[in-house]
Amino acid sequence: MSKPRPSKDITPSNLDFEGIKLNVKEAGGFYRETEHHVITYTPGKSRLLVSFDNLASLKSKHPRKPWGQNVAQKNGWGSLGVMTKKNDWFRSTELTDFLLELRAQSLFESYPAVSMYGASMGGYAACLFAPLAPGCTVVAFAPQSSLSAEDAPFEKRYRFARRTYDWSSTEWRDAAKGLKAAGKAYLIYDPTIPEDFMHAQRLKGPQVVQLTWPGLTHKVPPTLRRLGILGPVAKETLTGTMSPKRFHELMRVRMETPLYVFRMMERASAKGHYRLVEQAIAGLPEGFANWKIRQLRRRNAELLKTRAPSRAKPPPRLAV
Repeated sequence: MSKPRPSKDITPSNLDFEGIKLNVKEAGGFYRETEHHVITYTPGKSRLLVSFDNLASLKSKHPRKPWGQNVAQKNGWGSLGVMTKKNDWFRSTELTDFLLELRAQSLFESYPAVSMYGASMGGYAACLFAPLAPGCTVVAFAPQSSLSAEDAPFEKRYRFARRTYDWSSTEWRDAAKGLKAAGKAYLIYDPTIPEDFMHAQRLKGPQVVQLTWPGLTHKVPPTLRRLGILGPVAKETLTGTMSPKRFHELMRVRMETPLYVFRMMERASAKGHYRLVEQAIAGLPEGFANWKIRQLRRRNAELLKTRAPSRAKPPPRLAV
């Protein structure tokens, strides 16, 4: 894995690691900084949660901390967080060498259980680095399997990362290979997003549980948070107790959330179901519709007038 080729990149907006640096040292952990990453460790009990940043982490308006820090802290687990200073998709030999060093020092083996955790780019890393702790539990929200054209020729997003970083080396590149080391893996994603669906097809295996639902979007954690179920979904997948049936039970709250209803109606309108959308919105409880739903109703009404085929009257019956 070679160093990335120089290229124009977005200037990072948040490199404030001072708070977490102080916290991990006070907790008896460690703080390690590389050219593109910050790795922190906070000791805990029963489980080590290894979490990876995603593309949104650099835009955080708050002091930085590992993506899974809150979950680990709430449950008393150990936390190993890989935070980004540059969105290099973890294509860094400096990072992988350090993680392998931690494995050689038996950090992962020192815990009864290990979970890898991330979303999107972080979900890719959670699957990719499963071999660091064979038998671990992987939880990945809308993960990519690879940005290599050889592995995933269908992936046309993330143009900067595909063109800037070295995807020719097969070392620590294909998450589909890495995921085979997991004892159990949960992939949570929206199957209506073509690229996310195709990546998930590459990440299949007997140990993989696919939890899918239309309308989750690519930003699955924020969607689950708005539905009020991110906490139980995270806890139960990370501990390996989640089942598809339980996930569907939790997702029943979606119809109580204006955001989800809006997205569902928006998709239906885009498919030309204008009358159905009008009927559904008209039937919503008073005060439920937010400004997005009201705006959609106005737009849908215009489409109903101009695009919906008129219902032709049946021909008159002839007298006999």
